[in-house]
Amino acid sequence: MQLVSDDRPELVAHAAEALGIQDWKAGCSPVDKVATIEQLTAQHSVLMVGDGLIDSPSLAAATVSVSPSSAANISQMGADVVFQGHCLLPGVAVIEVARRAQAVMRQNLALAIGYNVPMVRLADWVTSWLAVAAMSCSLVLVMANRVPVGRETLE
Repeated sequence: MQLVSDDRPELVAHAAEALGIQDWKAGCSPVDKVATIEQLTAQHSVLMVGDGLIDSPSLAAATVSVSPSSAANISQMGADVVFQGHCLLPGVAVIEVARRAQAVMRQNLALAIGYNVPMVRLADWVTSWLAVAAMSCSLVLVMANRVPVGRETLE
């Protein structure tokens, strides 16, 4: 994890220490931020949290961008997610929901393949109404395995 900010070094050092982030940069220009994000996106997915006018290019360069509703309008327009309040915990919730969604997607692919491969083998021996029922069961199984996202997830 890396923290890149345009704030003063003492503020960024305090925030990085509180968050347990070892790699941080302070006093960065918008160009520096975008260059850092572009370098990181070549290797990883990047989540950018920004609220200022000068954050909008960085928000656009990131894989996923998050901005508070109190941010400058241009930052909100460039963000993928806009959250209420001043606390940055919704940014953490975005990461958690994305990870759960990815895990459920993989489970659903495994369920669909695991269910449909044997059913295709049995297709020659079953009637068409039974094949339709089996396919419907497959769809219901995949739909039942979902990521529950509610208000409690984002608080």
